[in-house]
Amino acid sequence: MTAKKFSLFPASVCIFISGRHLIISSPNSHLPDMMQAILNAYGLSNDTTEVVAFGTGLINHTWLVKTEKEDFILQRINHSIFKQPAQIAANIRLIGDYLSTHYPDYLFVMPEKTIDGEDMISTQETGYYRSFRFVKDSHSIDVVKSVQEAREAAAQFGKFTKLLAGFPAEKLHTTLPDFHNLGLRYEQFLDAVKNGDPARIALAGDLIAYLQEQKKIADDYEKICESPDFKKRVTHHDTKI
Repeated sequence: MTAKKFSLFPASVCIFISGRHLIISSPNSHLPDMMQAILNAYGLSNDTTEVVAFGTGLINHTWLVKTEKEDFILQRINHSIFKQPAQIAANIRLIGDYLSTHYPDYLFVMPEKTIDGEDMISTQETGYYRSFRFVKDSHSIDVVKSVQEAREAAAQFGKFTKLLAGFPAEKLHTTLPDFHNLGLRYEQFLDAVKNGDPARIALAGDLIAYLQEQKKIADDYEKICESPDFKKRVTHHDTKI
């Protein structure tokens, strides 16, 4: 999978559209050139009526693209964190194809194809972009306010894992190496305790002591990773609210 590339437009335009607060409610002829090119790549520019910053995510930049027919999510992948965006796209495509084949009734939102049949595009100035159909009447929560919300979130994460129990996990790319490496994180924690700011260390004394008492969790994790008896399987692995 390759990303369609554009090499266009002045830096001032790039700065304008890369911010989190882009709001455009005007005819498509008044869209900034860079955004116009991205929408063109998805065949959306002719009937786009509004582009507005969307959501509360901290890593990627996300916009809601409203058109005369339906709405889409446009997202710029944070290339400084995700060094291989094509691997992310490949993972999503593999999982989406598996779910559509084995569980066609399961709602899994796949990236929209560009008019050239790609899963994403890239611009030389501002990076990689992908688009998804907006799920009507959907919403997300940042903070759990009831037991029912927590139960529903847990049920959906569990269902996702269950449906992918038969998927060959070795086919997926590791897009953030060591991100979930508890052994590494614990070593980083110990280094921070040893070399960190003394005032902060003193302030966090109780928390530091508590975490040191939990070292067995990191040890058990290492044993699990090294054991051939534990099967590698697909999980969402960002299960926070």
